[in-house]
Amino acid sequence: MGYRSFPNPDYFYFDFSNGQPDTVRYYREMPFFITHASICDTTGNLLFYTNGQYIANKDNDTLLNSQNFNPGYYTLSYYPGGLGFSQAALFLPFSDTSRFYYVISESAEEFIYNSQFNDAQPFHLTYSIIDASLDSGRGGVLPNAKNINIINDTLILGRITACKHANGRDWWVIFRKSDFSVGSSNNDWYTYLITPYGIQNFSVQSIGSQNHTNNGQICFSQLGDKVVFSNLMGLLELFNFDRCNGLLSNPIIIEPEPTIPPAKYFWSCAFSPDASKLYVSTNETPTYLFQYDLNSPNIAASKDTIYSLSYPLEAGGELKLAPDNKIYLSNWYFNGFQTPYPYQDTVYNMYNMNLSVINQPDSLGTACDFQPFSFYLGGKRTYLGLPNNPDYDLGALTGSVCDTITGVAPSPLENPDSYWEGGRLYPNPANSTLYASGMPEGKNEMQVYDLYGRLLLKKQNNSSSGVIDVSSLSDGVYNIRIKNETGEYFKKRFVVIK
Repeated sequence: MGYRSFPNPDYFYFDFSNGQPDTVRYYREMPFFITHASICDTTGNLLFYTNGQYIANKDNDTLLNSQNFNPGYYTLSYYPGGLGFSQAALFLPFSDTSRFYYVISESAEEFIYNSQFNDAQPFHLTYSIIDASLDSGRGGVLPNAKNINIINDTLILGRITACKHANGRDWWVIFRKSDFSVGSSNNDWYTYLITPYGIQNFSVQSIGSQNHTNNGQICFSQLGDKVVFSNLMGLLELFNFDRCNGLLSNPIIIEPEPTIPPAKYFWSCAFSPDASKLYVSTNETPTYLFQYDLNSPNIAASKDTIYSLSYPLEAGGELKLAPDNKIYLSNWYFNGFQTPYPYQDTVYNMYNMNLSVINQPDSLGTACDFQPFSFYLGGKRTYLGLPNNPDYDLGALTGSVCDTITGVAPSPLENPDSYWEGGRLYPNPANSTLYASGMPEGKNEMQVYDLYGRLLLKKQNNSSSGVIDVSSLSDGVYNIRIKNETGEYFKKRFVVIK
């Protein structure tokens, strides 16, 4: 993680490799405000990071072909200080052994709310694919897999999160629709399954309470079986989550969304490691930190005010469960008249030079040992954000019906996108030649498209088997469509790796 205050840099990162966090002062060019995501390899070496405006590589240089990977009005208006939305970017690996990574991102456009003031509204979610082997091992965005729309719709501002599929390899990416810009509400959740072979299994699930805002947080429990949604008005709702099918169930309203002001300004939430407690921070004056006992027969009645703060103003930021099983809380400093971002050169104090820590988050009440402004940032300063990292180490639900990978040797031919009834597409991933068998007899045409829908290759065949030369294609993900004389026969996705 890291922050920047112009003109002096406020850069640091946390190193948990020894079990406890070590704050390392570290200079880099990229400034951060609220949006930041990063990813390391399986041994903890930094690979890529982003502030929502561009991506940097392990050498702190701009990642090859990453410029304009997340276009939008607010990407430009915040430049160069970093995008100002929580959880607006996310890195996901294809698998633990792959050199390919997804970066999921969101910007926003400006609109006039209630004919009175400007506000931000995301209208699409996009992804790009990074190949870590490009640029002599520093990585780069694949030319044919950059800024590809996942969905076009009105979405909540940032708050993109993910949870491992029950097979321990694939990912569920989950986010929410927002009708705030049109003065309405919804209870729609969007879920996508992210695999090494593409983005699939899109679903819209309408469940739980209506959300009237364009800002809220989705947070997962450590096992991925519980989800909480909170919003700025004050809605707090608990769900079960099925890692096999990506569906929510059993909504429990902990705090209903108020129908009249004032709003409660719930900013962030985090489960304790054993998922018995839920913590919620607010971004209001006074600022509050609440604890809820999720084992209580009346969760709402178990609400306990762990901490409150009247000054500085609107101080509460992100909560994050860290690898040491402690929960960290970011804070910024706002005195009511000096703009909080960027900080002025003289604004150094206990509030913006420390994080707050819940040392025993599984414990009830004061036994959770909340210590405000207790984690020193090495002379650097913080704002409201913390890195958006899902639990990369969450394993498979071993023995479950959807654990299709544990104990099975990985094979590119296991790709479910490679098969159809009576036929097969192989090898997948391909290097130079792609074969298809089991096609209908007679004339057919193999057509290869990039993810933008541009036709790249085509090949005529006169039998139930076909072959097409893909050696001219760059590494990346492609669609293939095979058409016979009567129309389309099937459409599948394949990967080129050289």
